[in-house]
This record gives sequence, structure tokens and C-alpha cells, in this order.
Amino acid sequence: MIVVVEVKTKETKDVLKREHVDQIGGHRIQYQKKYPDRPVYPVVFTNKSEISSEAVEKAKGNVRILRSSEFVTLMTKYIELMAKGWNIEEPAERVAFIERIPSLENFENLFKSSEDPIVTLDDINSCL
Repeated sequence: MIVVVEVKTKETKDVLKREHVDQIGGHRIQYQKKYPDRPVYPVVFTNKSEISSEAVEKAKGNVRILRSSEFVTLMTKYIELMAKGWNIEEPAERVAFIERIPSLENFENLFKSSEDPIVTLDDINSCL
């Protein structure tokens, strides 16, 4: 799995627009040619508070949009799981717990194109 990430920040305006989605969507073809045996997932990562309806429409079935707040939640929950595992003193229990921590493959659904292109907390919770 290859995740191509385009970062869009609030430097100019606080709205994610269609052209931001167009830009990363166009990169998918180049990466797919370079890595034909792997799925390529374009993702727009943003801290912009608004996402235009045109950007959402363009992203449907093509690009996922991951807001920074959802990413922070994902990382916080994942790190908490790892820390909990390492704090288990009994080695067999620790190994059993750590083996149940989701691997990277479990997060593929966060990056796969969807008719609902914005990654939500429900999407994140379903992976953990």
C-alpha cells in the first residue's frame, strides 16, 4: 500500500477547495505507474476548518480527506494501545495483547477511495 499525502494548511484561506483535491488526485497515476503491484491512495491532509462542496464532490471515489483533528485522535488512540501493551508485566499477556493491536493493513480503509471522502471518527474507531 502506498499513501500519497498532500498537505494543505491555513496559510492563505481556511477552506479546502476543489483544486487542492485535483492536485493530489493527479499524482495517483504517476505513482501507480511506478508501483503497479501496489494500491496507491491519494490523501489530502488538512487543518483547514471548511471543505467546499466542490472539493467533496471531486474527492468522491478518488481522494480521501483527512483533517488534522481526526489524525490526532487516531495517533493518540494508537499510541495509548501500544503503551497499554508495554505496561502489562506478564510476558505472555503482553505478547497476546500486542498481537491484537491493529497492524498498518488495518488502516487501509482510511485511505481507500470512498463515496464519503472525508475520514471521520467512526472510520478511525472502526480500525482500532
